[in-house]
Amino acid sequence: MKISFNTVLDWDDAASTPIAAPDLATAKYTVFVDTVNPPVQNYPVPSTNLTAATTNADGSKRVTIDAVADLKLTLIPNATYYVALQDSVKDILSAETAVLTFVNTIAPKPPGNPSVA
Repeated sequence: MKISFNTVLDWDDAASTPIAAPDLATAKYTVFVDTVNPPVQNYPVPSTNLTAATTNADGSKRVTIDAVADLKLTLIPNATYYVALQDSVKDILSAETAVLTFVNTIAPKPPGNPSVA
């Protein structure tokens, strides 16, 4: 399961006031992944994922996290997962995003060693 999001650029006020660059540099992100809704288990987004993020046209960054490789989660086959994100700038927490749903569906492998005579 790969989770992607855009980093924050503005404060959540009526004017969408831009966040100062030094404050953006210290922003922290948390991903909530769980089999219950709303998700409770939370994991900090690794700094390596933030560093590797690609820059969008508006200056935000597109961050991608692999739940297994980056967060060390073991996904249960055919389980439903609920995912939300939250950020923190200057130790001020944002609201959580809307909860996304992911079903870890695993299909069987195709039949092996086919032949035609």
